[in-house]
Amino acid sequence: MKTIVVDIKRKIKKIPDFNKNDSYISLNSYSSYLLESQNIKFMTYHDILSEKDYCQSILNIYNEIENDEIFVNSQCKYYLRDVAKYITLNSYISYIEGWLKNKDCDYIRCSKSSISNLEQYIQFNNVTVVDNIDKSFYLEKKIGVFLGSIRSGLVKKLKSRFSRKLSKFSYESKSYYSLFSSIPVSNHCEFALDTSLYEDLIKKFITNNKVRTVAMKEFASTQPYNTSPFYIPFTFLNGRENYFRFQLYQKLGLPIIIFQHGSYVHENYFLKYNEITSSDLNIVFNEYTKELFYKCNAKDVVKIKPLLFNKKIKKIKKIKKKYDFLYISYCTQYSMSGMYVSSEDSIISADANNIFKRHSEVIKLFGEVFVNKKICIKIQPGIHLGSMNYIPLVELAKKYDNVTIESGDKLDFLFSVSDNVISDYYSTEFLNYNLILEKNISIFTDIIAMKGIVKDELSEFLFLLQDMNELKNWIVHCEGNINKKKDVGMINRYTRDEVDSFSILSKKIEQLNERD
Repeated sequence: MKTIVVDIKRKIKKIPDFNKNDSYISLNSYSSYLLESQNIKFMTYHDILSEKDYCQSILNIYNEIENDEIFVNSQCKYYLRDVAKYITLNSYISYIEGWLKNKDCDYIRCSKSSISNLEQYIQFNNVTVVDNIDKSFYLEKKIGVFLGSIRSGLVKKLKSRFSRKLSKFSYESKSYYSLFSSIPVSNHCEFALDTSLYEDLIKKFITNNKVRTVAMKEFASTQPYNTSPFYIPFTFLNGRENYFRFQLYQKLGLPIIIFQHGSYVHENYFLKYNEITSSDLNIVFNEYTKELFYKCNAKDVVKIKPLLFNKKIKKIKKIKKKYDFLYISYCTQYSMSGMYVSSEDSIISADANNIFKRHSEVIKLFGEVFVNKKICIKIQPGIHLGSMNYIPLVELAKKYDNVTIESGDKLDFLFSVSDNVISDYYSTEFLNYNLILEKNISIFTDIIAMKGIVKDELSEFLFLLQDMNELKNWIVHCEGNINKKKDVGMINRYTRDEVDSFSILSKKIEQLNERD
């Protein structure tokens, strides 16, 4: 019997002809959907290794790295996150390779190239490339994303993009860009990007030679770096350009200022290295994050009121309520270079099947049980633009008139036309005080977990769900429009305080400029 590994990551027009006499292994959710549509039995990655064991095996390697002398003595610990991508890939391939040993194996994939395409690392008898990509689908969705941008203020965004200075700033830092002009920057400091820690860790901890070769190309680009004559603060330290600018500022003796990027209610292994301990000043949005950063040995933390995430929920007169429920889905694991393990509390499968199963269950629950309730499931645009793995949610939802899969419209618009919110995780959008106060919000806490006092405090103003049965009960409560009595003080703790942000930041920057 032949073993066929199916790894189709983009939407295709025609399903391949699968021979029922062969044995099949599916490596992602879309491949599983295609096999199921032809009643083909198959195995998945986590039939080899459970989600929990897989995640723990990766975390064990992280812990080993943290205790390694090379890492302990390095000033570039932020490279751990980049190494982690290849640690997970290395482990993923290692288990598959062991599973396929001594088997007669073929490999089916789509034409989209990816670092996780297995024929780069494993020898197969035959490799079939499926190239009938559904280009019309992707074009239609690109138009939808463009129209969604218009609804959320395209003109303003274009103005920002064409302003050379403003375009360099990201997220919340755009609101305060004028304050950083007082920090002088010389762009005449020439040096090579220091990637020695990254290279040493790749050589030491990546066991597959072919994976190691691919990993060593990550920072091997000879493309020149873009330096700016004005200071640009950071928002989570990652990527070649950011690392170069970070090292440039260090050589020039400039302060490293990093704005808060996420909500940080969920544990993240890389937060301490890519945002906290690398910074001279962390700019955060609420008391919870300020306390968390100091516990993680931040040097200095200042709290401001986030402007980007505290917009009022718009009342759109021309559009009445469209949805009873808006579902914010977790899509990071659908990334083509995904498989990150970021915490022992986030047990997401390497093939994303457990989070996909959750999304499928929500579609079925509304389509077959709550048939009179309309739900919009918001996914990341990349899934429908081809920059992420394709997930067949549209196919699952099309038989239900009350279920919409949305990749174009922005969340701020969808909040305004939805009554209640469901989420797979504590989204950054929940930094919005107005959103928390005005909407019924429920969050799953099983796959992407939260624990301890954080969980207790969030339960003061959110509905925390452990499984689909609890979601079902919550929906029934929402039908009667029963709102949770919310602790306003606790909401402030996790969203924002009313402070004079410009004054606070201005003084802090002045102090940093005056330091030796």
